Amino acid sequence: MNRHSSAMRFLLFVILTLGVVSPASAQTLKLPPHEKAVLKNGMTLLLMEKHGVPMVSLAAIVKAGSVTDPVGEEGLASVGAGLLRKGTAKRSSQQFSEDLDFIGARFDADSGVDFTAISGEFLSKDLDKGLDLFSDAVLHPSFPQAESINC
Repeated sequence: MNRHSSAMRFLLFVILTLGVVSPASAQTLKLPPHEKAVLKNGMTLLLMEKHGVPMVSLAAIVKAGSVTDPVGEEGLASVGAGLLRKGTAKRSSQQFSEDLDFIGARFDADSGVDFTAISGEFLSKDLDKGLDLFSDAVLHPSFPQAESINC
């Protein structure tokens, strides 16, 4: 038996094996109870509460990834995501980082092909400050030119 027929037999075995697994045996994903709201601007909000955990985790997904970069400005979405934590209309990059550190919060933003994902996490006791930081970065970024070189 040559290498080609061995490879074909292995491929046939894999295909037949996968065919034996029935869709009925696959597990279904069941999300915990959650609330869903659609805002006037089309933004969808999902709220999934788990009161036994003293943490707040936020995530925003925006339809703006590298596929939307203008011709000649490839990488714009990636640079924009990197600049979200580099300052806002009321906070410098250093102040934003210090405010995050003060409450032990995490803030990340990253751009993919189809979307930009922004996430944050902080203790529930710091809800007001955490929401203020997250919303400030998302709604009022300053996109400082001096910082764009480091993204």
